[in-house]
Amino acid sequence: TAIEAQRMNLQDPPKDHSGKIFVVPLVMSYHFVLEAASLIKQHLKRTGQEQYYILDKESASYLKFLKFVWTTFSKQSEINLAFGKPMDVFGNFVDEEGRSIDPYGREVDIKAYFEVGGEITEDKQRDGVYTKMLGEKISERFHVENRVFSSHLVAYVGFEMFRKRFPKLDLYGILRLLEEERKLNRTEFFENVERVLNRLRELADNDKVHLAGHMNNDVPHIIEHGIANLGLYHAKRPLSLVDHETLQTEDLNLLYFYHNRLEGYELASYVQ
Repeated sequence: TAIEAQRMNLQDPPKDHSGKIFVVPLVMSYHFVLEAASLIKQHLKRTGQEQYYILDKESASYLKFLKFVWTTFSKQSEINLAFGKPMDVFGNFVDEEGRSIDPYGREVDIKAYFEVGGEITEDKQRDGVYTKMLGEKISERFHVENRVFSSHLVAYVGFEMFRKRFPKLDLYGILRLLEEERKLNRTEFFENVERVLNRLRELADNDKVHLAGHMNNDVPHIIEHGIANLGLYHAKRPLSLVDHETLQTEDLNLLYFYHNRLEGYELASYVQ
């Protein structure tokens, strides 16, 4: 619809403005998602089909509801809204005057995208290609404009450590690990977090991702902050400290859900 609207605006420009449509990426970063449990189950059932099955179905209870209400009103958790660089509907960045600029710094006349023989024409197949181009650009900007939180980091490292420990299991096999297998060594976890954090800081220095302000702390404080906020409102915690030597997960599905926020940055090799 954005591509179609842009073409129509060029064919019949509105009188009160230029008619140019701008796309402004907005990335929301947060420590928790209230509907995370149902979202990840839907995703796993759709992608895994017969490979995925629900081992236990949680039933709603009055006690769980009270716990949720108490947690909601007794704790706070941050949300970050990051506005990205504005673009036209073809994924070209625009300057302060709204002019489209190509990767080589040249101004682009967007009419040319719709013209055939000097005439603006309707072509659904062509517009479908433009829509795909815009989608790819938005996806690319999501990774760049994303603000990494401490909870994203600890979730990513935690789940990847389970993957490295059980290399012969596929995703669905890992999600079915027994309770006694859902534990991690605290020292190894801290070392892996430090390695991934260093890599994220390198990416941030090269404008390939952004880090939240609390990510400037030292590793122990970042881990403490991340674990405290990860899955804050869930009855089962995705990751928690058992003692001075061990971490555990009460819900691998949720840990996987929050881990996914850092997919796409090629960080797995930094987890051992």
